[in-house]
This record gives sequence, structure tokens and C-alpha cells, in this order.
Amino acid sequence: MQHLNRSPPSPLQPSVIKKAKSLENTCDRNEMTDNNTLSQIIKDTFSTPVFIEQLCNSLVNSDVFLETIETIVASACKQQQEQIIELTVELDRTKSELVKVSSHINDLEQYGKRKDLLIYGIPVKTTKTYIQQ
Repeated sequence: MQHLNRSPPSPLQPSVIKKAKSLENTCDRNEMTDNNTLSQIIKDTFSTPVFIEQLCNSLVNSDVFLETIETIVASACKQQQEQIIELTVELDRTKSELVKVSSHINDLEQYGKRKDLLIYGIPVKTTKTYIQQ
């Protein structure tokens, strides 16, 4: 079995070059001045499945494209990692403050109960309050 060493297809294949030359001939003959027609021809040429496939293959096999994508992803990951670190520090600080506040609240509760007087052995009488209507 033979291994074929082919470079990625160029978007400027002979079929595309022929179309461009025929476009030049058409432009020369008709002296096109209408930009809309030229725009439409460009859109039609660039939207052909063959051109799109060749362009995609060139991009995917391009080292520059892959390095650029890698750089973008690495940058986004670095930003997310920095944000995770900041949020972790903030969470630890909040937990520490919560422990301090809870401890302080417990200390203050003992002073609130200090004025309560509990007497055992004396029966409690309930009094009824009547509401006047």
C-alpha cells in the first residue's frame, strides 16, 4: 500500500483559477460597472462546496491556525484559573469570618441568659386575660 504525501489542497485550484480568468474575460468584454453583480459572483464562487472544502482543509492543516487556536484556549483557561483562585481565596476568607461571627454570637448569648432567674418548687398560676369586646 502506498502512502501519498500530499500537501493540503490550496483554495486556488485550477478550477478556481479558470473561473477567475473567465471572470476577467467577462469583465473585459462587458466592462462591468455594477458592484452588485461583482459581489454576487464573488459570493457564488466563495460559497461553492469545493472552495469551502478546500479552504477548511487548508485551515485545519495549517500550523499557524492550530497555534492560534491553542493560544486562545490557553489564554481563556488561564483567565478561568485566575478567577477560580480569586474565588477560592474569597471563600476561605468568608468561612473564616463566619467562624469568628459564630463564636462572637455564642459569647454574647451567655450574657443574655445571665439575667434570667430560674426558681424551682413554686407552683405557677396561670392568669386568664379577658378581651373586652
